[in-house]
Amino acid sequence: MASSSMYMANPPAGVRRFEGETIQANMAACAITTALIALAIVGLRLYTRFFLTAARFQIDDVFVCCAVVCSIVLIPISFKIMQTGVGLHMWDVTVAQYNPGLGIWTLVATIFYAWAVILSKLSILAFYLRLSPQRWFRMLTFSLMSIATCYVIVYTFLFLFRCNPIDKNWDITITTGTCINTRTIMTVLSVANIVMDVLTLLLPIPVIMRLNMRLAQRVSVVLIFSSGIFVCAIAIQRTLQMLQALTSADYTWDITEQFYWSYIEVNAGILCASVPALKPFAKRHLINVFGSSQRYHARNGVSSGPTGQDSDAIVLRSTPKHSSYTRF
Repeated sequence: MASSSMYMANPPAGVRRFEGETIQANMAACAITTALIALAIVGLRLYTRFFLTAARFQIDDVFVCCAVVCSIVLIPISFKIMQTGVGLHMWDVTVAQYNPGLGIWTLVATIFYAWAVILSKLSILAFYLRLSPQRWFRMLTFSLMSIATCYVIVYTFLFLFRCNPIDKNWDITITTGTCINTRTIMTVLSVANIVMDVLTLLLPIPVIMRLNMRLAQRVSVVLIFSSGIFVCAIAIQRTLQMLQALTSADYTWDITEQFYWSYIEVNAGILCASVPALKPFAKRHLINVFGSSQRYHARNGVSSGPTGQDSDAIVLRSTPKHSSYTRF
């Protein structure tokens, strides 16, 4: 029988090793499913951009495409993490399996997660720049974009260089040197991320509420932007679960739930960033669920312009220098 020192922990009383309990399949399914949904949404966004509207490929599209690439890359990284024992009980994970692989691949996953989340925010904020030419609004938007960029750079460097020597970051056999407390870093960075979510959510509300539109349109626009509340709630839940997992005696099992919430947060952010861009797709392909657009216009005496745009669309100048528009 193998020595217990080969394993990361001893099983609790009455529990034997290798009883077959694993949640790795759930972790893999969550990573793959959420990433594929995000990829499909971004695909529809690009289809809408290139084939249903006259809009060019813009900077917010670049950001969201980079975010979905990070999300897809998280899939093979997740499989590497599972090979190190995540999804199994600690007493079923060998030291050789756990160290240093878990530390290395968790670090890589954390960095890709952070960049995916921030790239989604940057996509939303870049879209905001087309909502209004007002100076105060654009300055606040650029400021928040700068803060988000600085945040992800600091996040990356903190996790890469939080230990001295650097190898202590992932190698549990190194007993000399010092590290910044992981719980402190994660708490501060997670709270900062949640604050940015709230600011991103609140930023466009004054502009939207001043638009000249019908009440139904105003409600629909607010609902579109309020989808960010869902992402903010996920970030809060992920933070709370992470703090519990960091002190768990069965870390490789309990940390799995944090990965679930991380996948959901990353891909829900991509979804929220893409919702406004999918309006033309919905009007073109989903309107038949409720009746054709032509019947609606004929019944209400509304005509369409020469480009086929609805006359009740809200048209906002992109910038004072360019003639591209954002429509709700």
